[in-house]
Amino acid sequence: MTFSFILAEMNDLETFVDHKTGFVLADVGGNLSLQCSFDEEEASYFWYKQSLGQKPQLISMSYKLQKESTFYGRLKDDPRFSLETEVGKSRLNISNLHSSDTGTYLCASSLSVLLKFVKGVTVVVKDSAVGGEALVRQAASETARPGDSVTLNCTAQTGSCRGERRVYWFRKSSKYDPGLVYSRGATADQCLTSPDTHTHTCLYKLPMENIKKSHVGTYYCAVASCGRIAFGNGTKLELESEAVSLGYLAYFLCAAVIFTIVLNVLLAIKLYKEHKDSCQTSGNCWFCIREDGLHYAAVNVNQPTRSRRQKKSQETECVYSSMKQHQNYE
Repeated sequence: MTFSFILAEMNDLETFVDHKTGFVLADVGGNLSLQCSFDEEEASYFWYKQSLGQKPQLISMSYKLQKESTFYGRLKDDPRFSLETEVGKSRLNISNLHSSDTGTYLCASSLSVLLKFVKGVTVVVKDSAVGGEALVRQAASETARPGDSVTLNCTAQTGSCRGERRVYWFRKSSKYDPGLVYSRGATADQCLTSPDTHTHTCLYKLPMENIKKSHVGTYYCAVASCGRIAFGNGTKLELESEAVSLGYLAYFLCAAVIFTIVLNVLLAIKLYKEHKDSCQTSGNCWFCIREDGLHYAAVNVNQPTRSRRQKKSQETECVYSSMKQHQNYE
């Protein structure tokens, strides 16, 4: 059996979002369409909703050969919810979205008594109208190298609400399974209370270790308090690409080569100066330039074998070749 989810945040229910995301972020007042596909032999189709921190609840049921559908619970008489059913497909439409519509929606099918579920799709509905009551801030992006550790921060200002607060972290990714990745109670890493406005500002952290490709995605921080939930704009976690790493390596190698060349040139100049000074003081060299303008070189001449007395009287013989420099004076 093959399933697929198609999500939409739209005014026109014929427009859909990529079904691979498994996560949709919508605004209050918008419209949403969730579609689930089944094998044609399946007879009954079901929709479940799982609110944050609660068990899944059955919200609708339909049959493939009937256009009528049944809603349950608080959705029984809610005109915002409608269902379209045909053979192998079931589409759940939600209009005029409320913040209470946030949750994970699952579809299932049945041929006899066995229910078969597909992966849930997390729907997050943001209420921008209550921004003064609850405000969540996040960094736009974070970059990490493979194997490193990173901590995502979320600052939540919950206004004057004194009720219990819960923080949730959602991940949206195009390559890996999305959904809720972390849930925490009222405790926070750090909280401050303003005595003037009686507002509470808390810092929440999501530490992650040994970062790899499966961690890549956009992480949304959500803080629930006093019956409302506020969402941040999301922090995009990216891995430092291999191209960037290779670029740094190339720069390093080029700098090392340039440094080596400069060092060799300086050493050559130093050796030349030392050799030149040695020639001028001792004359023991292959080639020198004297101050009087004469060029001279020491040449070893192989002579025939001589007697010991001749060797003693003339241990070293040099042949000097000079070039006289002529200058014309006018």
